[in-house]
Amino acid sequence: MDVELRKDFLLDRWVLIATGRAKRPQHFTRPAEEVGKTCFFCPGRENETPAEIMRVEEDGRWVIRVFPNKYPAVDFASAEPVQQEGFTALAAKGVHEVIVETPEHTGSIADLPLQRVVSVLNVYKQRIKAAEDAGSAYAALFKNSGSEGGASLPHSHTQLISLPHVPRIISEEAKESIRQKEEKGKCPFCELMDREKGGLRCAYADDEVMVLAPYAPRFHYETWIIPKRHVLRLDELTDKETEAFAKALKNTLTFLKKEGDLPYNFILHQSPNDADLHLHLEIYPRIAQHAGFEMGGGDYITSGPPEATADSLRPYFYPSATHQ
Repeated sequence: MDVELRKDFLLDRWVLIATGRAKRPQHFTRPAEEVGKTCFFCPGRENETPAEIMRVEEDGRWVIRVFPNKYPAVDFASAEPVQQEGFTALAAKGVHEVIVETPEHTGSIADLPLQRVVSVLNVYKQRIKAAEDAGSAYAALFKNSGSEGGASLPHSHTQLISLPHVPRIISEEAKESIRQKEEKGKCPFCELMDREKGGLRCAYADDEVMVLAPYAPRFHYETWIIPKRHVLRLDELTDKETEAFAKALKNTLTFLKKEGDLPYNFILHQSPNDADLHLHLEIYPRIAQHAGFEMGGGDYITSGPPEATADSLRPYFYPSATHQ
């Protein structure tokens, strides 16, 4: 069995790529998703969600809705914690919002027309800005899809949680990006795209974006979408860049759907204030569960080499796409 230990290009994070582990027997099957006669994300049940924050309409009906999470992880009304000697605590002040990207119960971002995906990205931009303008240190935008991806409801939706601190991985990426840029004179993500251009791990590239299978993936089929221009935040993308980003996201999620409607997470990595982290989106298919080795040690095992991921992804991009 071929096994290789690879280090992430930026962080001190290691991955064992063990292709033979894909042959392991799996005795657990995925449970069937419930069909949504009682889904309160569906049209006609709007009064069952918290009060709507915003919506996007087409032809007199909503196509995107935003409202507070009914069971929020954070709240600006959170009380100050009692401080205990030797420990650190913060009040969990922030917003927790739900962005329903489609009225269709069984729909997904992969199913949406391109301009609707553009609209979804534009809603993301607005809600991130509003959350941070309200006083949060960082607004984390993420999507859980499928029960293995942590979704509590099958109706497609994205979540936004704003926090009084910057999450650890984002903070580490930002600090290491600054260190490498000072050392080498170039953003490490810009350098990465230069190095991977035309390579085995580049699934797609045009003038605006690159779709990349990272050298040391934590997940089988892990994929990153990176703007070519050095931008720090989603709302810095031009209209042309936003459309290219939307197309890359739609095509990548179409690949996961065609591969067996794979569960996944994605999370937007954008720069904290006063930092210089290159904007990118990371997509994590949840084919195998992380277990004791990953949870306890911080290293990862995956059966999917990124070179094979990129090779599988390329046919899902539009016919004029070229591997640049």
